[in-house]
Amino acid sequence: MNTSGFRFVRTIALASTSSAALLASAIMPAHAQTAPAQTAQAPSVEEIVVTGSRIVRDGYESPTPVSVLGAEEINAMANANIADSIAKLPAFTGSQSQRTGAVNLSSGAAGVNLLNLRGLGSQRVLVLLDGKRVINSALTAGYTGGDTNLMPQGLVSRVDVVTGGASAAYGSDALSGVVNFILDKEFVGVKGDLQGGVSTYGDDRNWGVNLSSGTAFAGGRGHLLLSGEINYNDGLRGAHRPFNNFGGVTTSNPARTATNGLPNWITGDHTGMQNAMPGGLITRCTVPGAPAGSVCPLKGLYFGPGGVPLTFNYGTLSSGNLMTGGDWAISRVDDGVDYDPQLERQNAYARASYDIADNVSVHAELQYGRSHSWNVNNINRLIDQVVILTGNPFIPATVQAQMTALKLTSIIMGSTSGDVGRFIADNVRQLRRWSVGGDGKFEAMGSTWSWNAYWQTTAEGLSSRIRNSGMVSHINNATDAVRNASGVIICRSTLTNPTDGCVPYNFFGQGVNSQAAINYFVGVSYRYDTLRQSVGSVTLNGEPFSTWAGPVSVATGIEHRRESAKSINTPDDEISNFLAGDFKKTFGQFDVNEGFVETVLPLAKDTVWAKSLDINAAARFTGYTTSGYVTTWKVGATWQFIDDIRVRGTRSRDIRAASLGELYSGGDQAGANTFQDPFTGTSTGNGYSIGKGNPP
Repeated sequence: MNTSGFRFVRTIALASTSSAALLASAIMPAHAQTAPAQTAQAPSVEEIVVTGSRIVRDGYESPTPVSVLGAEEINAMANANIADSIAKLPAFTGSQSQRTGAVNLSSGAAGVNLLNLRGLGSQRVLVLLDGKRVINSALTAGYTGGDTNLMPQGLVSRVDVVTGGASAAYGSDALSGVVNFILDKEFVGVKGDLQGGVSTYGDDRNWGVNLSSGTAFAGGRGHLLLSGEINYNDGLRGAHRPFNNFGGVTTSNPARTATNGLPNWITGDHTGMQNAMPGGLITRCTVPGAPAGSVCPLKGLYFGPGGVPLTFNYGTLSSGNLMTGGDWAISRVDDGVDYDPQLERQNAYARASYDIADNVSVHAELQYGRSHSWNVNNINRLIDQVVILTGNPFIPATVQAQMTALKLTSIIMGSTSGDVGRFIADNVRQLRRWSVGGDGKFEAMGSTWSWNAYWQTTAEGLSSRIRNSGMVSHINNATDAVRNASGVIICRSTLTNPTDGCVPYNFFGQGVNSQAAINYFVGVSYRYDTLRQSVGSVTLNGEPFSTWAGPVSVATGIEHRRESAKSINTPDDEISNFLAGDFKKTFGQFDVNEGFVETVLPLAKDTVWAKSLDINAAARFTGYTTSGYVTTWKVGATWQFIDDIRVRGTRSRDIRAASLGELYSGGDQAGANTFQDPFTGTSTGNGYSIGKGNPP
């Protein structure tokens, strides 16, 4: 949903950014660049590590396609979130913003930004922060991936995007590519950013502030980085947009057959529901002695404000639960859904490094992130399934008289529970990460070798609440109302259980229920997930010998990773007692042990037929406690004919192991769905879609 309005940006820089940010300040093909000539403003850089390869070599051209988005381009786009800038690159399609994640109530993904390379899904993109794996944001399949909202945006010097598989270099989840956020670890000074915006309609107000600083200490042997960020978005209600005044909905085409060539789906305006209303709509009844298939004489009677009986005007085009035309405006269900959730977000990041020797440096990182999203979503719909027994004291007198005359024992109604209101998705997530590590160089085998080691632990807590969700057992009790001996309307269940707390609910009309009745009708579906990830890694990089065309580069390393998830929920969630939510507990973990080796082998240099020819090969050997052993590999080459022409290609085997949610998720209920008979186009009943894990 696009809104127009204004946005202002003010950036304060009290010191120059690092030379790495200046060098990587353009979108470019897949390679690291040789540093430009040394100047007073930008000292030369001997080595740049680009995500397409583990090999560190000055001027090395990776055979794996890589795009580099520099700090200048990111700042020029002036987006409130860095992920919005990255998603504009052509390789990305279908990325999830904080808005799109709010559609699925049970995903817990509202308020996160998930990148999607080539439309293959965020779960197939590996997100890294300075080469370190970012934890998955949720357990629900289709909504997993690294949340880019958590990046310390003020310190990002560039973003490397690998648009090809990179499992041999970085492991699982890199099927469609890798996105690596590189921080400016040498920044000195203070810089800040202030943004604000509002739509042309005066809503969807948003603002953001971030401040970053860096300083050297201990005579230049140490370096400290700090970054903080606060963002707020007020959200957007759909009723405030002119384009939403026409009830445009895509529906299945009831006129289509297997042979007439008509489309499966049609999109039209003036579309609403035809079997449920905010104040209730009579949809079915069985008249004693009437022929099978007879239409209920009371069908089409609905109840407006105060319970006034009215006649429903059905549309001209019927498709399942929906119709086009007629009284579409009073039966539409899309009016009132949030297009943009309310979101508040805070991030903090700190990094300290220290050179304990000339060739050895150690560092420690701390990161904290919190987001709270709130969005009004779907309705408490009871489509063609509310059974009202004759004698119910809420039945209007005129309707009860007709039921008595027709000898009806009950009627079936459809209701969108207008007095209750809509589901509200309330998600809070908190992330805590710490990392320690070191890097350095040493001489061996007549060559200089570089090493890097780190240990990282990340914990993310996700509190998922669906507020205002109808409770099935309470609805069933509240629907069956009677009068007691004193003439007071009560639930029938209270006659046998006086302390059950039931408050009868009136389905006949709008504005007819007390707050006590509404409070009994609904509850809060709740689950708290704790996701943990621990990663240890050691890598070694060097040039042990040379060929006739130049030095042979080798990178090798080992890595251990453990991921786990556990949950708590409510007893009502466990027995599926809600219309939406019904979060189930998730428990599980897996361990991964990996080793890899990569090499660049030069075959030709400055010959008649080749300016240069390099072969790049890598293999990774991985053992999962869940899915067993797997080997991934890649082979690539770069062939430069002349200075202006280079050909490259890569072939690789890449994998994605099942995530925690796909393995162990206890299940989430996505809400009621109506099944449709494909032969008649009529509704055949209601059901609930539940997604759950598939353990090995």
